Amino acid sequence: MAERTVSWTQDEELLHALAAGSISPIRTVESTNPTPFASFLTTLAFRSALPLLAQSPARTDDAIIGEVEFEIEGAWPFSRSLRVSGSVEGPWDLGSMALIRVRQAFFGDDGWLGEVTLGIYLPGQGDFGGKPPPRVPRAPLPRTEPRRIPVSIADNASLLYRLLGDRNPLHSNPNAGPAILHGLLGVASVERALEDELGARLTALRCRLNRPLRTGELAELELWPNPEWTRLRLSARGEDAWTVASARLSPNAALGG
Repeated sequence: MAERTVSWTQDEELLHALAAGSISPIRTVESTNPTPFASFLTTLAFRSALPLLAQSPARTDDAIIGEVEFEIEGAWPFSRSLRVSGSVEGPWDLGSMALIRVRQAFFGDDGWLGEVTLGIYLPGQGDFGGKPPPRVPRAPLPRTEPRRIPVSIADNASLLYRLLGDRNPLHSNPNAGPAILHGLLGVASVERALEDELGARLTALRCRLNRPLRTGELAELELWPNPEWTRLRLSARGEDAWTVASARLSPNAALGG
């Protein structure tokens, strides 16, 4: 597909960090020239994926993000504008639903910034006789005791995040009790917890979103540190919210890590 551009404002960077629960000046205070969380790239990826989804023959009005994979390496551009090239893979048949993957690469003034792949589930569009998606064999979690980190979700997290453009009423129905969290906001909330608890910077993530998170709840992140890929499991309400999850972490110099 032809290259296109995605742009944003500093206010959107700050709003993303606040929705994730951050109060760190390096994320939320304009005078400190803050940088966005790495997971902000996934929010931009969702935004820039919409034209690709519009060209897909699949019906995407009730689509759910079920897989997230990203890596980021370059510096965020001061221009707050990135060039994007991407493609849609699939659809694959999962029986009760279909799966498509939107893969996008992002480029700033200094070259490649990062890449994001979003796996999007399409409820009720499976059973069309297609092939299942290619799968990577699931490695068992280490048997050693993990480190545990709390991941708190604010009561107003979804209301803040929806101001970035995802107005799906699933995340803000005032008559439905605690709102179901946007999947990408869950990624940002985990990144914020890693920064708060470990002083760590997230540079890459792979995860499958099995269960939704809810506003106002306290989830638990288990991690098995590794110099290459740290294995993760996120639990909420006694269930696995994330499975097949791993991350690359590095010390955050801005935090003195």
